[in-house]
Amino acid sequence: MQAIDDARLHVWAQQPSAFFTRATIDLDGTLVATTGECKQGMDISYKGTWGYHPLVVSLAETGEVLRLVNRPSQ
Repeated sequence: MQAIDDARLHVWAQQPSAFFTRATIDLDGTLVATTGECKQGMDISYKGTWGYHPLVVSLAETGEVLRLVNRPSQ
């Protein structure tokens, strides 16, 4: 993740000042389906799909993913 953060800082340093006027942070959980049923951290969704339910933190203006947090299953 450090390499991605370093690249992001490099790209952001090249942006015009208007880029930094507003930043809206979007936090959203999303279901990522998978075919395996025996992987650690997986659970079954209310729709009967096996998968992970990570929390995605993104910059709403660009859709850029800032962080992806794999949450433990319940």
